[in-house]
Amino acid sequence: MSSRAYAELNDLHGRVVLPGDAEYDAERLLWNALFDRKPAAIVKCVGVADVIRALEFASKHSASFSVVGGRHEAAGSALQDGVLAIDLGEMNGVLVDTTRQHAVVQAGCKWRIVDRETQAYGLAVTGGTNSDTGVAGLTLGGGIGHLMRKVGATVDNLVAIDGVTAEGEPIRISQEENSDLFWGVRGAGANFVIATSFEYRLHRIGPAVLGGHLVVPGERAAEGLQRWRDFMDEAPGDLSSMAILLRAPRVPSLPEEWWQETVLLLMMVWVGDVKEGAKVLQPFKKRVGAAIDLVGPTTYTVVQQGTPQEQLFIHRKKMAPLWRPRFYEKGGYLLSITDSFIEEAVDLYKVAEEIPTSGEGTPLVLFMRMGGAMDDTPGDAMAFSRTAAYWWEVDGMWEAAADDASLIAWVRDAYTQLARHGASESYINLTMADDLEYLRHAYGAEKYDRLEKLKSEWDPGNRLRYNKNIRPTVASLRGLR
Repeated sequence: MSSRAYAELNDLHGRVVLPGDAEYDAERLLWNALFDRKPAAIVKCVGVADVIRALEFASKHSASFSVVGGRHEAAGSALQDGVLAIDLGEMNGVLVDTTRQHAVVQAGCKWRIVDRETQAYGLAVTGGTNSDTGVAGLTLGGGIGHLMRKVGATVDNLVAIDGVTAEGEPIRISQEENSDLFWGVRGAGANFVIATSFEYRLHRIGPAVLGGHLVVPGERAAEGLQRWRDFMDEAPGDLSSMAILLRAPRVPSLPEEWWQETVLLLMMVWVGDVKEGAKVLQPFKKRVGAAIDLVGPTTYTVVQQGTPQEQLFIHRKKMAPLWRPRFYEKGGYLLSITDSFIEEAVDLYKVAEEIPTSGEGTPLVLFMRMGGAMDDTPGDAMAFSRTAAYWWEVDGMWEAAADDASLIAWVRDAYTQLARHGASESYINLTMADDLEYLRHAYGAEKYDRLEKLKSEWDPGNRLRYNKNIRPTVASLRGLR
């Protein structure tokens, strides 16, 4: 399509960014530097009317389009070469209703914006474990975060979605309106509509919490993981925790003498009474034998930026604003963490330690305890799967393109071996996989068949396909010809 065709969009409240424009290269950057995509044009929407107008334009010109939210999705599907990008990034407002304890959040928001606005009133909802994550992607895929054991997953607190169908029609989706679609958007939502805002229930959380890291030397990682598992299997819902095996990044929050040393970082987040949390954690701190104890009173917004990956991201961005990591991940669910799984994960990380890398970055193996309030919602209540006690992932995060092949290969090999221990379902937001076989596994066959029927009803032409794609039935596609 010629650039002159985009002159038709001169009635937007937002703007169109085209190749050759001064801002084009900056506007096409994704969080994951593995992807260097060049869209045909980027429509910067500032409201729902702009989204509808962009869809009208795409339909008129038979143009494929992708949808851009927070840009943090690891697989980089938000932007595609030669495809029109409908960018919601400037739709990032948050309206907090303190009387109802609800918030309406526009789809271009990142979680750091939501956390800041809701914490002004001592309120919160489950966000990602990385505050740079986009609200839309996390929510539509399910939403695992530090508050899930206390108040449930993000989708457990989702009241409604306002959006636009693939045909350009405004729609509201809730338990009362389009309830069958509400079942599907909570876990596979990017497939059915363009979500433009989300309404959440909020909870009294913070601002004061207890949080930080316990640093266990790498040579004691297996023992540390076993003791962490035993503790978390009995821990109350006020406590959330991640266990991360990695080379400690060069960030101010960790002592310099540990930089680039292999460590087990145990991230502890207590969102109840701070004094009570200190009493609960004290016996575990002694039992795990941490070399350094960095857990103490802090705020919820600080905790939300506390993972070592995000600390590295924040630190590097201060020095170089356009810095972006290269990243690859795969993961799954576990019904329980066995000693054999721990031993195998630690052995696989020893293989990763031998991979030479240039610049900053690290491979890592990560575990997070689920359960708590997550178990209060039946597994069939929505598309999002919650059949596990833990989720785990293997990641590579690095700087140099020369390291792509070796670190991606390690992630794939480690995943293949560890996935043999996994549960029958999984979490779509934490893997690069998007093939049919994986999706049927992630949702389970019964849910996938129901999602396929919803897709055939709401997007039979598969216009919303640049995602973890639920394909419509062949019959529905044939009916469009």
